[in-house]
Formats: sequence, C-alpha cells, structure tokens
Amino acid sequence: DYFIQIPYYSNYDFISANALLGSLKKVNLLEEAQILLEEKLISQATKRVYAKNVDFDIAAVLTSCKLTKELEVIVEKALDEKIDDIAPHGLWEHNKRWGSTKYPEEDSAMLKWLGAATVRQLAILQHYHRLEK
Repeated sequence: DYFIQIPYYSNYDFISANALLGSLKKVNLLEEAQILLEEKLISQATKRVYAKNVDFDIAAVLTSCKLTKELEVIVEKALDEKIDDIAPHGLWEHNKRWGSTKYPEEDSAMLKWLGAATVRQLAILQHYHRLEK
C-alpha cells in the first residue's frame, strides 16, 4: 500500500517500487497489486518528466514496467546517453568528487565503483536490448 498511497516518489521510492514490481512479476504474485504499482510508477515518472525533474536514472527505475510511447522516447534518449558516456577504456567514469577532501583510499574506491557502475549500466542496456552481441 505504501507505494500506491504516497503522492510523490523520491528517487529511492522509484528504485524500491521498481524492484518490488520486478519481484512480484518474477514470482507471479499479487497480479492486481502489480497492475496498480506499474500504473503508479508510470504515472510518477510521467509527472517528473513534465515537471522537468528527472534527476534519476529513468531507464534504470522503469525496467519492470511496460512503457508508454512517451516514456519510451525518453528512456531511449537516456539509453543513448549511457552509450555515449562509455569511456574509451570501456567503463563508465565517475564524474563527481568523492567528497570535499581527497582521502588515501579514493583511487581504490573509484576503481571498485567503476567496475560496479559498469556492470549496472551494462545490465540496464541488456534489459532494453541495446547491447551488441
């Protein structure tokens, strides 16, 4: 009920609701709840798009949904941007600072982050059939 009742999804609500929907679909439980949750995710994403407030990975948080034509165009654009962001070495770069001061483990943490981020981005691209074989 939480995800159906709340009027505004935070970025974390999107992630959680999408994960819940994916899990429900995978085990084929609560079909009525699946429908309501999917409608709510699509509705919330559409509201954020119209408000020009898409400060989250829209392709990642809608992987469990059947997209409307309007959202499909936006997700395709986001996927194109993901592909364009691949660095020459084949990984996705971290384009923000790790904090206000440099700490000794930053380089090691960045390498681990690059690997994890790359696996995540590749999984999203694979979900939308945007990887070449």
